Amino acid sequence: MNSDILHVGVQALDTLMLRDGRPFNQSDPGASRATSVFPPFPPTLVGAVRAALWAELGKWVPERLGDGTDWQVEGTLGPLSFGPPLVVFNGTPVFPVPLHLLEGKDQDDQPGLTFLVPGPARDCDLGPEIRFPRRILPLLGVKPIEDRWLTLAGMRKVQSGVIPDAADFIALDDLWAEEPRVGIGIERSTRTAGDGRLYLATHIRLGESTSLHIEVSGFSESEPSSKRLQPLGGEHRMAELTFERDAATLLPNTGENLPENYCAIVISPLVLAELPTPGSSIPGLPGQLISACIGKPLRIGGWNSQARNQAGKRRGRALPLREAVPPGSVFFMECDGTEKVSDAEITSGLGGEWGFGKILIGRWKDEVGT
Repeated sequence: MNSDILHVGVQALDTLMLRDGRPFNQSDPGASRATSVFPPFPPTLVGAVRAALWAELGKWVPERLGDGTDWQVEGTLGPLSFGPPLVVFNGTPVFPVPLHLLEGKDQDDQPGLTFLVPGPARDCDLGPEIRFPRRILPLLGVKPIEDRWLTLAGMRKVQSGVIPDAADFIALDDLWAEEPRVGIGIERSTRTAGDGRLYLATHIRLGESTSLHIEVSGFSESEPSSKRLQPLGGEHRMAELTFERDAATLLPNTGENLPENYCAIVISPLVLAELPTPGSSIPGLPGQLISACIGKPLRIGGWNSQARNQAGKRRGRALPLREAVPPGSVFFMECDGTEKVSDAEITSGLGGEWGFGKILIGRWKDEVGT
């Protein structure tokens, strides 16, 4: 246990509206639908926690809470640093299934799982000696696992190069569900419905055993009140935040030496200046990139409430959208095997103190481990 870390549990009291970076404008028929994302992007949880700590202190203290709201600028959180937002099921974290673990069927039509690993080098339009991922087991019709998440025990197996069991997966329907809702805009002058003002918003309803968790470092004040109600996301939907210092971290460090061949598993959105190519390096990761399994990029923006307009008043403005590598993506790396890195401490890319770019380390092998 580390008493310097503040553990924050987040339990939704109703549905949550957690918008993505797309516009939501009733005057544009193509943008009148707001889609929620889950888990929320790191600034959403960080903002809720900082607001709760602000209420606890009674006033905003920059020396304790930082002096900025723009996650794209380094140093805005002052002494604070946040871990990755974690989805928790029955008290333990769960993760998107890494994209190098696929499901398919064998020649007898029986379901099975296999890993992807870097294949033999070949020349292509990306350059010479490119190693594309290949299947270890010759399963047919392989595809990513999108309807289930992986338990911590299952993730540890994947990190060791071992295929997880069926009990290591949690069905997505058991974690949360989407609830589409139709609304209509009201004319303020008449308090009646206006023409062409229908809109659709998708909310997230968490399962009974599902919550969120985030760890905070650098908050030196006494432990906040054990529970506090706090708006989270859009429409001021309420969540209950619980604070605890004397608790075990949900992602214990392994502290093992990095193998010469290792894989970096992204568990929170990773924002890089540019997408790495084979043979290049990735900030924070020793060695060079050999191959990768990368999901569909996320587009993450936000709101800078401290921005000033031309008149010098603080009215806020939208942050530019940045593309991020999604959780579950995997980078296959190669190094000399002498580096010792604690897997829970590896952070890469922009916004690391906000919870972006958190990475777990695993091993990749040319055969399935046991």
